[in-house]
Amino acid sequence: MEGLARCGFDVWVPAMPGYEAESAEAQTDFYITSISNTIIEWINHDLQGKPFHLIGHDWGGVIGSLVAEQKPNGLLTFTCLAIPPVQYIVKDLFSYIEQLWHSRYMMFFQIPVLSDIIVRKNKFQYLKQLWKHWSPNYKMTKQDEEIIEEMFSDPKVLNAVLSYYRTIFKLFSSKGQQVIKKISNCVIPVPCLFLSGKEDGCITMRQFKPLRCTNMHYPAGGEHYFIKGGHFCQYEAPEQIINHCMLFWRKSQNLNSK
Repeated sequence: MEGLARCGFDVWVPAMPGYEAESAEAQTDFYITSISNTIIEWINHDLQGKPFHLIGHDWGGVIGSLVAEQKPNGLLTFTCLAIPPVQYIVKDLFSYIEQLWHSRYMMFFQIPVLSDIIVRKNKFQYLKQLWKHWSPNYKMTKQDEEIIEEMFSDPKVLNAVLSYYRTIFKLFSSKGQQVIKKISNCVIPVPCLFLSGKEDGCITMRQFKPLRCTNMHYPAGGEHYFIKGGHFCQYEAPEQIINHCMLFWRKSQNLNSK
């Protein structure tokens, strides 16, 4: 955020719905299609058609893809951090043994009560260990740990965040089927940039090689680059992300001006 501001950009950062107390109460539906609609409402209200580039990390990358598909007024490009093209996530989850192992926490979160208890135990040590596994070379600061403890100590926030995972696996409900269909058929009409850390312990590198940005799903094209760091590459390599974004945005602007 600070680096982009130094480059002359205004930076708007909405809190992910559910990740703080007010929105955890206001957002009653945590299907990612509903979350994306909430973000679009925020964009329309706050940006009011101003041109902007959208950047999303992890859940923000998944939800940002659904936001970009609807191309809110003013959207120029979409940059997705740490997450491969969403159309293949569900399929590839079962294609690679190592991805099943990396994603075992998602299966664990499906167990009500027990997973809540384990997550809360020892000042949310389970979540801190996930951070260390996902970004093995990033040393969490005391402030990082305090933020985790403060955020998830609110039962409403913890329930909301776990609901992201629990709704995505409701594959046999009618709403769940609609969400999977929406993701699988997502068409993003703006240029897309994918950036992922070389040491990511959450998403296997094979999900990005080769990057499958087909014309059917990405008519404006898509590019991918591996960068320094693990899953939390925005903490570990912010300057690399900024440099890639700046080059990509200039290229997209030049293409659009022709």
